[in-house]
Parts: sequence; C-alpha cells; structure tokens
Amino acid sequence: MRALPLLLVLSGCWLTDTELDGKLEVPQDSGETLDPLVVTSISPAFGPDSGGTEVFLVVGPLLSSEPVVRFGDIEARVLESDGVSVKVVAPPRDAPGAVDITVGDSGRNITSESAFTYHPDRSGLNSVLGSLTYIEYVGDSWGTQIERPADFGYGWLSFVQPTTVDYAEMFHGTRLDTCEREYNWAGSLTDLPIGASSATLTTGAQSLSLPFDNSTLSFEADLTIAQYRPGSTFDLSAFDSQTYPAFDVPGLVHTPLPFSVTQPEFDELVNSTFDVTWTTAETGDYAIVRVDLFDHFVGDFIETVRCVVVDDGRFQVSSSNFTQWSAFDQTARIWVGRVFESDAVLPHDASSSGVAGVYWVIGLAPTDL
Repeated sequence: MRALPLLLVLSGCWLTDTELDGKLEVPQDSGETLDPLVVTSISPAFGPDSGGTEVFLVVGPLLSSEPVVRFGDIEARVLESDGVSVKVVAPPRDAPGAVDITVGDSGRNITSESAFTYHPDRSGLNSVLGSLTYIEYVGDSWGTQIERPADFGYGWLSFVQPTTVDYAEMFHGTRLDTCEREYNWAGSLTDLPIGASSATLTTGAQSLSLPFDNSTLSFEADLTIAQYRPGSTFDLSAFDSQTYPAFDVPGLVHTPLPFSVTQPEFDELVNSTFDVTWTTAETGDYAIVRVDLFDHFVGDFIETVRCVVVDDGRFQVSSSNFTQWSAFDQTARIWVGRVFESDAVLPHDASSSGVAGVYWVIGLAPTDL
C-alpha cells in the first residue's frame, strides 16, 4: 500500500493526492476505503461579484451532511445537501474573474478549476433595452394628408453597457404627470457585441425570433397581433454570445391588453385644454399621452407634446403645453399608450431588463380653441 503523505496524516487535512485504482486511501487504522468525489455539474457557473447567487452542484458520493465548499479560498454557505448534490450561496469577491470551486467531504476533496465566473455587480442598472409594441389606429378622420396606416407591431432588443436609462427616458420624458414639448433625449448608449444571429423570446408554447440587424446593432422584427400576444409574459431564451454566458431571463417583458380611449371623441373637435380618458381593466406601470399637431396649410406636423402619466385612466392636457395650437386648419393626432416595465434580473451581473411592453391607441381630432 502506498504510504500517506506525512503532512496529511499529522494535520488531518483533506487527502488530495492519494487516489489509487479508483479509490482513495484513508488512515490505515480505519479499515475501509472511500469512493472519490466526482462533480457532474455546477449551475449556474456565474454570478455578480457581490455574491448571493445560489449555486447547485451535483457531486458525490457525499457522506457528511455538511460538506465544505470553497469558491477560491472563501468558504460558501451550504443551504442543502442530500448525499448527491449541494446547494450553496456564492460568497462575495473583491474582483471579477474565474475561480476554482473545491468540495471537501469526509477527508476527500475535489477541485473544479475556473468553475465559477464573477461579473461586476450592476444592480439597479439596465443592460438590455427595447420594447414589444403594438399600435392600433382608430377613428374615421384619416385622409390624404394624414393617411391611416395598418395596425402593426414591432419588437427590438439592444444589449448595452449597463445604464440608468429606461424606455420612458429614451423616448418620452422622465417626470411623471408632466408634459414636455419637443422632447429629445440627448444621451448615448454603448452597444455590446453579442455575436448572436438572433434572440428568441418565448411565452407558453409560442416562440418569437428577433434577428440581429447590423445597421442598428439590435435584435428586431415586425410583429402581428398574434405574435405580439397581448397580455403575455415573454422569457428570453439563452443564446451563444461573445459577451454573455448562456442563461435564460424569465419575465423579460410583459405585453399590455388592448384598451379603449373614451375621451376625447376622435373625429370630433378638441379644445387646446382637454381631458384624455381611457379604460383601465388593467393598470400599467405608467401611461403615455402624446399629441402631434398637424398644420394642413404647411402640410406637415409642426409640434409634438409628450406626457408620462399615472395609468389611472385620466389626464388633462393643458393649452400651456402648446405654442402653435390654432383653431384653423389643424388636426391633433392623439396617442395614448399603456406601458409595462420589466423587473427581470440578468443573473450574471444582477442588472435589470429595461424592455417595455407597450400598447398604443392613436386617433385624430380637428382642433378648436
């Protein structure tokens, strides 16, 4: 029998180099040999460097109810152990990067090299932006100057350097129950190289593929109402990426149900101060009211006002928001949108989804003072 290293015998440390013919030797007075530990899987193999990720290891055979698991040289807290698997909480780490995971049990240990990768913690920031949007056009005032488009939807996703920017700030404004004239977001984003040809969203048995567009650096596609699937929650399926590890993101985006605008009455005269009301069978995270003024003499839209509002079914648009409102030869194109923001978390760095589900109702009304 091969002699045990003296250091291990005297110190009681784990046996690390005494494997012989598929068995591990134990001290000679024990009269038994133990099977070596084998790690079959580690999931997930990544998490934020703040720690806290629950990691499931399939490893055995475990004889102790309290195996020791270390990430690098830091011991992890064991949540569960059943003899063939261990669930632990990844400890925090000072810097991102890959670390070894070592499992010790009953005088045996096994190390999986570079088995867990820490990413910088990005809690509170959005690392994927976009929307699933559907637009419904209503009313009968559409004509040759303002043509009525067909109802349509679209979806887009962009993976970016984590940011505080969200859907409302990019397109409509940041202050709740406040209107802004000619709002134009002046910020910038840094797109990340994903290296995937498409992104797949799933809800139930339905899959929605968004091909990557090199010109916009985003995943995007036009959507039918059946693809948009009102009232549904879509998950992001894992994909191969140069930047991200493979993971799913449950609840990436939720699409609102259709609703109706009850005031103003589309096709009827609307004053420069007017109430907007809409049905509230469900309540979004917020609503958006937008008014585009069209001047028929000019033949174009001349002013736009955007309002981010509480989704309680009522908002008053004030005449003070407009500088070019007239009772002559103008039409107001009125948008009302319900928005759901996601609270999904990307597991590798604890960043959030900034993808919005949006449903718009758009109609026309001639202006009056």
